[in-house]
Amino acid sequence: MKKFFTLLVAILFVFTLSSCTSEEVEITIIIYSEDYQQLLSDLDGLPELIGIELQGLGYEFDRIVLQSSNNMALIESSLNDGQADLAIVDPSMVQSTTLIRVLDVAKEEVNHPAGDMDNTTYQKAIVSASTVKGMTFQTLYEGMPTFTDLNGLNVCSVFDDRTLILDFAITLGASSMSDVTINQTTSSQRDVYISLEDGTCDLGVITLEDVDTYKSIWDDNDQTIYQDVSVLYAFEPMLYEGFYVSQEADMALTNALVQAFIQIASNYTNQDILAILGHQGYNIP
Repeated sequence: MKKFFTLLVAILFVFTLSSCTSEEVEITIIIYSEDYQQLLSDLDGLPELIGIELQGLGYEFDRIVLQSSNNMALIESSLNDGQADLAIVDPSMVQSTTLIRVLDVAKEEVNHPAGDMDNTTYQKAIVSASTVKGMTFQTLYEGMPTFTDLNGLNVCSVFDDRTLILDFAITLGASSMSDVTINQTTSSQRDVYISLEDGTCDLGVITLEDVDTYKSIWDDNDQTIYQDVSVLYAFEPMLYEGFYVSQEADMALTNALVQAFIQIASNYTNQDILAILGHQGYNIP
């Protein structure tokens, strides 16, 4: 029986079998997220999907535990200490040299004209809307703006992207968010695009590869995001998320989990779960 971390970790138990092995086999998967409690709430059906696929592959187990945390050190130590069997994290956050990447996350390869042209990246950007304040800031940004020019703007992002607003302010000379006075709104990605279109937000943090997904918002007035929103600043491209295990991991279990996720992604009825994870599918490195 594995120990359960209670610090900065949310734990979800939703798939348990009656004991089928002489020694209880518990499979623990941990996912990095800033909003870890909400993520697990949204993924309440994932452990059952994994369990069904593992059963189909003939892998015996008793329980699947899904965890999420915003603490990378804790995630890495839980893998290395055998408290977790698999982790899903951004490769750029991995510090440990003892972890092995066993599966890559595939994302839709759509690029924005102002974005990075390498289709293997997943890039965020600051955009301005066609509001008075948004267009005024865009004009200022083409000159020599400072972080004080952000004051009074409405800025929209999803929860996990809110730190990028600070990163943008830092590029303009700010040292912390206390240096600027903005109205920051966190909402769903679709709501961010709607707010940019209807003028609720002056600036927004978007994912460049996702713009085509939300272009239907502009269908009624024959506009697209390319026409209605201007890219001001593109952040350094982020690597796809990866699936990691420790060097001491049970390879039979690792291979079974890899195949289970690939099978889950291949079934169109599971697209809602994949969308919550932000995944299009999976590739073996």
